[in-house]
Amino acid sequence: MSNPSPNQVDFSTKLYYGFGAVANGATANGFNYLLLFYYSQVIGLRADLVSLGILIALVFDAVSDPMVGYISDNFQSRLGRRHPFMYGAGVPVAAAYFFLWSPPDLPETQLFLYFVGMSVLIRTLITFYEIPATALVAELTDN
Repeated sequence: MSNPSPNQVDFSTKLYYGFGAVANGATANGFNYLLLFYYSQVIGLRADLVSLGILIALVFDAVSDPMVGYISDNFQSRLGRRHPFMYGAGVPVAAAYFFLWSPPDLPETQLFLYFVGMSVLIRTLITFYEIPATALVAELTDN
């Protein structure tokens, strides 16, 4: 098999890039399929409050996405424009995700505020990974 031309992305680069989507897929599936059920049925927060919290986090995410994109596009470092954000988001996302699924025993209002805060935090941290990672695709090749 011949080496790929300079304009083509080799298989290992595609594999490594694709592996980065695993974390986003896990958090997205948790938000999309499990979070409402878990907080309303297991934790005991009213379903309307859980839904409102998810809505607040998604609206905040819609606002933060273009802001992070702008920051990433104009960022300069020895690691490049995209990688510092991607590297920096990993551990905080994991910690925040743990705390989202392990809420303290709080009264309903405080639990709702905790839920909203953790949801917004996770969506923001995921944004700091996902937006630069998505923008990186166009920079992997000029083909």
